[in-house]
Order: sequence, then C-alpha cells, then structure tokens
Amino acid sequence: MKRVFACVLAIMLVLGIALPLNAAREGSPLASADQETRVIVQLMQNPVLVYETQLKERGTCTPQGLTTYANTLKQSLSNVISQAKSKGIDIKVEAQYTHSFFGFSAGIPFSQIAELEKLPGVKKVFPDLPIQLPKISYTVPQTGAPALWDMPEGYTGEGIIVSVIDTGIDYNHVFLGMGIGPENKVLGGKNFTQPLSPEDPPVDSTDLMDGNGHGTHVAGIIAADGSIVEGFEDFKGMAPDANLYAVKVLSDEGKGYSSWVIGGIEWSVNPDDGLARADVINMSLGASYLTSPGYPTAMAANAAAEAGVIVVASAGNEGQDFPTSSAPSTGSQVISVASYGYIQPAYISVGENEIWDVMPSDCPEPDELPHGIVCAGLGRYDEVAGINDFEGIDLTGKIALMQRGESAFTEKVQNAADQGAIAAIIFNNEPGLFGMAGEFVLPAYSISLENGAYILSCLNEDPLLQVT
Repeated sequence: MKRVFACVLAIMLVLGIALPLNAAREGSPLASADQETRVIVQLMQNPVLVYETQLKERGTCTPQGLTTYANTLKQSLSNVISQAKSKGIDIKVEAQYTHSFFGFSAGIPFSQIAELEKLPGVKKVFPDLPIQLPKISYTVPQTGAPALWDMPEGYTGEGIIVSVIDTGIDYNHVFLGMGIGPENKVLGGKNFTQPLSPEDPPVDSTDLMDGNGHGTHVAGIIAADGSIVEGFEDFKGMAPDANLYAVKVLSDEGKGYSSWVIGGIEWSVNPDDGLARADVINMSLGASYLTSPGYPTAMAANAAAEAGVIVVASAGNEGQDFPTSSAPSTGSQVISVASYGYIQPAYISVGENEIWDVMPSDCPEPDELPHGIVCAGLGRYDEVAGINDFEGIDLTGKIALMQRGESAFTEKVQNAADQGAIAAIIFNNEPGLFGMAGEFVLPAYSISLENGAYILSCLNEDPLLQVT
C-alpha cells in the first residue's frame, strides 16, 4: 500500500510541478589554462545503490555486504584523489559520493582536466553545471488529489517521506507543522550549499531554513495541511499527511551547482541521524539545455529510482525543440513531465523567409513589427579598454545582431539597448543552437551559427533588410 501511494503521489507531483527551467549557462570564451573549473568526476565502479539493486535481484543483499562495499568504494575514491595529488594535479575536493553516484566534485585548473581524466579508476570528468530555479504554479485540484483523499483507502500520504531537494523549507510555517524533528511534518534534512563568492559567509550544513520561498512553495504543494487553522481547513497539499525532508541544494538566491544536487540525492537515500530512506525524491530544478541521461545528476537520480525510491523531477521546457528536457529528469527511471502551458514558440521573419530554430529568453515581449537590423559584432563596449563594437553604426529603433562570446549575454543586450536598439538577436559561435540565461532589458533571442550566417548574407545583399 505504501509503494502504491508513493507511485500515485509521484504522478500527482509531475502534474502539479511541471516547470520550465532557467538555469544559468551564459556563453563565454574558452577558460584560461589556470582558471579553476568546477568538475564532477565519475569513477569506474558502480555506486552502492546499483550494487544493492544487483544483490536484491540475486536475493543476496545484506546490510553487512552493503557496508563492506561502501567502504571499498571510499578507499578507491581516496586512492584516486591521492594519486591525482601525487602527480601534481592541483585538485580541491568539495564532496565525495558513493551511494547514488560514485565519484567526487572538485575545483581544478582547466589545463589539468585532461590529465585527471587519464588517471586509473577515473571514468569521466563532467563540468559541474550551475542550477537556477524555475517558475512555479499551484495546481492541486487539476491533479485529482482531492478524489484520492476521499477514497476508502484514504490516500493522504500517511507513512510516506518525501525529500524536497530545493532551497530548504520554512519548517516553522503553520501549514508545514511549525517545527522540525521526529514528531513534526518536517523530520530533518541537510544543507549542501556552499558560499557562491569569497565574500559570502560560511554555510551551516544544519541550516535548512528556506530564505527564498521556492522550496517552501513546493513543500506546500506536496504536503501542506491547513486543518489546524480556522478558515483554512480545506487548504491542503497533494499528500497532507506525508512527512518531509528539507534538503537544501540551492542558495536563498535560488542558485547552486549540480554537485550539490547529487549530494542531496545521496543524503535522501542514505540519511544520517538514524532517519529512514526517503520514499519519494522531488526536484523542481535542473541544468538547462542539458538533455543527456549520462550526466551525473541524471545517473544519481536513476540509481535512486532503480533502488526503489520514486524520483520526480521537472522536465523543463528549454532546449533546441519541444521534445528536449534536462537532467536530472532525463534519467530513464525518473518521472517527469513538461509544462505544456508554457510553450511559447518563437520565430524570426527575415525578408520573405522564417527562422523557426529560435530560443526565446526571459525578456520583454517584442512588438512583432518589421525593423531594420544591424550587425554589432560581439556587442562589446568597454571605454577603459578602448573596445567599442558599436562605433560607426546606428542602432536607433533597430535590431542588434551580435555573436556569442567575449561577454555575458545580458551585457551584450544592455550595450545594444544603450545604443538605442529595440531588440537583440545573438547567434552562436559554433554549430548548433543554444539558450541564454538572465533577465534582459530588450526582447532577446538566440539562434544557431548557421542562421546567423544566413541573416548576415541577407544583410550584405540588402542593407535595408527588415526583420520581425
């Protein structure tokens, strides 16, 4: 019965929390050789959860066997790190993983990544991609949850633990139990965030409080219970009797890294303080524009799902086309669904032709009128350095066409706005499409290198070209 309700709850969650993602991944030139780069390192052996699943299939799984295997992995991991340091690799390990993913996260000079990947025992080195929060909507009635509560079985979430991997939870909220501990709705959790800049204060791993609001909102969608508050008796989440873990992997600004998400999954399947493994993991987050099921967060989520945990992740609605989604939702055993209500197709009319491979950004709506277009190179303006890609061109009332690279997308668009542009189109500096994160002061769209070259060719033929 517990497993059945966990599955039902998972289905309701993907319907109620199907969200677009806005992860930060701004284009930039290649990193310098000495620049410290955040990476996630995957080692050769299977993580504990995969080993556990294999033993259960053979009927030979024992707690002692799992402990022995986990200790073996820890020793192997320690050996790889020691070997890296002995070879002069300047590696700064942040976290180690053994249960849902076998490996570690670290900072390393960009020039030494290839050397690290060649070490015995290292399977692959991944970039530790940044994470940001999606927008969110509350849709409990549309999921049919009230009908489940009223069934004879009473599917209200009693006995189910949902790990909310997010910005933390305001566990003092009146609808979420007003406390934390074994007798409360929020049983416990852990904070995996780290300072995002040298100026930020140290992070307390026991600080689970949500200073952002997103995690609390998600927790409310899952398990809010207003029955003790007069006038709010009908205010309920999808599973009002469920318990929660507050696993903080995003800062109060809603920012974080994929490695922190792996840490959250690790803790959810192997919590400390004598807490039980979560029945359900909920992640309303992801790495934007990343569709590979082979990325570490997707692998960790998959391992948890195969071990019996119901894993729910928002699919996201970014990427090169409608079918794309983002890690960790791309794990084959992860339950996710896209938010079809957020589909906003965009296209660019160039003369009599249309370009449909267009990625809209978080920006004002365009006026959908034809305007002149001017190429502004890389869109740079630095008075101190004497760089001005806008010199000699008139952008007043026109669209700025700029190429990706050298500076942040938001900076390019702001520079164009300062020159009087009414919109911006940024084309790639390598084949393929890409997405842009950040809030833009103008309507801003990204296109492929190929389509950028096409617009340039049209502009060369007709300097008075009109684009919509």
